[in-house]
Amino acid sequence: MKHSNRGDSSILERGRARRAMRLDPTLARAIRQRACLTEAEVGSLLGVGACTISRWETGRRFPSGNLILTYKRILDRLAGAH
Repeated sequence: MKHSNRGDSSILERGRARRAMRLDPTLARAIRQRACLTEAEVGSLLGVGACTISRWETGRRFPSGNLILTYKRILDRLAGAH
């Protein structure tokens, strides 16, 4: 079976982009806490539950797709506000 390098490079590029967008869970939690927001409050901004935010902030899970972009924007705004 013949494989196309074109598809492989696209998969690799997407993987690199995802890794580059990963957040430092400890930093994310510190930013949220400095802003005096609960996990539930940040979760409601993103349309996810407090448990999801907890998993992200402990590194057990990572946001994906549009959620990571929105989460990063929220954290950037919170970090800039303090």
